Amino acid sequence: MFCPNCGQKIDDDSKFCAYCGKSISAIPDSISEPTSYSEPASHPELTPNTEIQDLRNLEMARREANKTIIIGLIWFGIGMGVTWITYSAVAETGGTYTVLYGAAIYGFYLIISGIYHRIFPRRYLSQILKKAQEKAMKSKK
Repeated sequence: MFCPNCGQKIDDDSKFCAYCGKSISAIPDSISEPTSYSEPASHPELTPNTEIQDLRNLEMARREANKTIIIGLIWFGIGMGVTWITYSAVAETGGTYTVLYGAAIYGFYLIISGIYHRIFPRRYLSQILKKAQEKAMKSKK
């Protein structure tokens, strides 16, 4: 017989559930097998729910990698754009111009990093989950 409250398997002659403490005596005899509970899986890592969660996590990692690529493109564009605009404005006169190669290199790094994590999302997943846990902890405070 199974407890109707928590779904754990209990002895047929039990008066109370050993797991949740709920009284079993008030339960009709017709309810001897659970209607919505099942035996625990012997390999929880292979259950469909964890596979679905794993796929969702991988998709989340890919979305985060896409964001990294977009941010990298923005940084690269700003760095090269400002450098090109200021260079073209003063090139004929021989004046000085602003060089933002640092921003361009940082953008290039983010682009390469995002592509790498898009191809190998499992390596990026632990970083993302750690950030999500930290964010959840901050929101609880």
